[in-house]
Amino acid sequence: MIRIRRFLLAVALLFPLLCAAAPVSVHNLRLWQAPDNTRLVFDLSGPLEHRLSTLNDPERVVIEMENARLKDGLASLDVSRSYITAVLAAEQPDGKLRITLELKRPVRSHSFVLKPYGQYVTAW
Repeated sequence: MIRIRRFLLAVALLFPLLCAAAPVSVHNLRLWQAPDNTRLVFDLSGPLEHRLSTLNDPERVVIEMENARLKDGLASLDVSRSYITAVLAAEQPDGKLRITLELKRPVRSHSFVLKPYGQYVTAW
């Protein structure tokens, strides 16, 4: 009986850590094209840490998401009217999800978090 109580106490104490370690799911990627900018929105199952960087020759924007996984892969996007030529995704062995945007020319990029809206729980 004491062993069972100790085990249950240990599980109860570790439960928040186990839940925190679960990867965030990336459910979808949406593109919105305005006359002066392009916005990509990732639909996520929860908040996550990320890093945005640019690379040259060829021009790319790289988004690395910590502890994230694609839920069902990326749906194809119509990028024909944007500066994006391709969107690539790769899950890394260290738990990062890397999204690479191949570009037609150099761009200024930045990221921000959007509040949940309607059917979209979390967006980035």
